[in-house]
Amino acid sequence: AYRIESDVPITAYQFNPLDNTTAVYSNDASLLFPVHVLSKDYTAITGSATLVAADGFSVAKKNTGGFVSVVGVEDDTTVTIYPTKALYPGAYQNVVLAQGQVLTAIASGQGANGNLSGTRVAADKPVAVFSGSVSTSEPPGSGKCCADHVEHQMLPLEAWGSAYVVAPAVAAKGGGDHKSLFRVSAAFDGTELTYDPAPPQDAPTTLDAYETAEFLTEQPFVVTSGDPDKPRILD
Repeated sequence: AYRIESDVPITAYQFNPLDNTTAVYSNDASLLFPVHVLSKDYTAITGSATLVAADGFSVAKKNTGGFVSVVGVEDDTTVTIYPTKALYPGAYQNVVLAQGQVLTAIASGQGANGNLSGTRVAADKPVAVFSGSVSTSEPPGSGKCCADHVEHQMLPLEAWGSAYVVAPAVAAKGGGDHKSLFRVSAAFDGTELTYDPAPPQDAPTTLDAYETAEFLTEQPFVVTSGDPDKPRILD
């Protein structure tokens, strides 16, 4: 991992293209959080896994599941990952990281079994956590070209909120809004959700800890938790 230090405040981003020397043409980026924002408890959100070939278009048995990457900020940081789906073999319990060292877990399943949303990361010192998908399609199973790389840095649990105002994306060609995919994750059992003006179709009304629900809608809405002590995150 890279460490950036500045004598004045700055904004930093990472941009992560796949190998665009071949016919992949996919990338994603993330705003980077400063060290004082980082903490010890995170929940990941990813897309589902898809199958791609080396040319990025035809289907082949090359799995590209959800991933979670944990970056050590201090030496001797102990990290444990609690996955919601099966992972490729590796050490994920009580792993000790040095400053700048990275622990990455990748789902081994296909489709929804490759989605690591709800995976918890716990550490005894502050860490940076990134999650996403090596390659995915949104919405899952659409069968349309082409799969995309997705990634973003996760906010720690203590930065989650209890109310979100949501606006779907504007249609690319104008004429209204397109349906957007939303995922909601909870940190506590029995988290009750209310919506204004009305719940979108398939939107959850109750979630348990580390449970994630997803739904499509073209309608703007506000979602709130009935208990401000039970925050959740919306992606």
